[in-house]
Amino acid sequence: SAQAQQLQQEVADLRAARDTERQLLASANSERDKLRDRYTSLLDSTRNAASPLSAESTRQFEDLSRRYPNFEFDPPTGVSKFHSAFLFASGSAEVQKNSDALLREFTQILNQGDAQDLNILVVGHTDDKRIAKSSTKSKHPSNMHLAAHRAINVSDALSKHGLQKQRMGIAGYGPYQPRVANKDSKSRQQNRRVEIFVLAPNAPIAGLDSGIGLQ
Repeated sequence: SAQAQQLQQEVADLRAARDTERQLLASANSERDKLRDRYTSLLDSTRNAASPLSAESTRQFEDLSRRYPNFEFDPPTGVSKFHSAFLFASGSAEVQKNSDALLREFTQILNQGDAQDLNILVVGHTDDKRIAKSSTKSKHPSNMHLAAHRAINVSDALSKHGLQKQRMGIAGYGPYQPRVANKDSKSRQQNRRVEIFVLAPNAPIAGLDSGIGLQ
């Protein structure tokens, strides 16, 4: 009957639309994975590159790491690491007030001398435990969201203390770039962190020619 043919056609149209959506989703996921792989490669090359910081800025960051146990600084690369437990409450992306002094001093160093010409990339990391609390999941659906939201809020805090937004970029890696294997609570604590990479003005990860801008 005509009604049956119409129903068959509607089913066929729905199946075609579903297949098209699946293809679009697969394509989007593929592009996302390619972008993440490219960013990871660029980040790894930045992680292994020589620090662009001057001797004076390096000395100031080393002094900062001695005075703040929750802050680590690697002189050869210029990479800074902030322990998440110091910056955030568990499952939260809101920067805690007790970190204001450290973030203010961090900003002051980057606003002095030769460091004023450098950019930074703020990168959020989590452990491998999935977000379970519904109240947390409503704000951060996955560890990738939580990592990125934390990086955004740290960059906002640095901006509040005087670091220009155009000098900053953000990235979130969730659990995919662990410092150590996620074996127990102690190792997971090490993996929950925010890293800040100090970048030379012509660093590939920050350059416009790379196709991946910071803004």
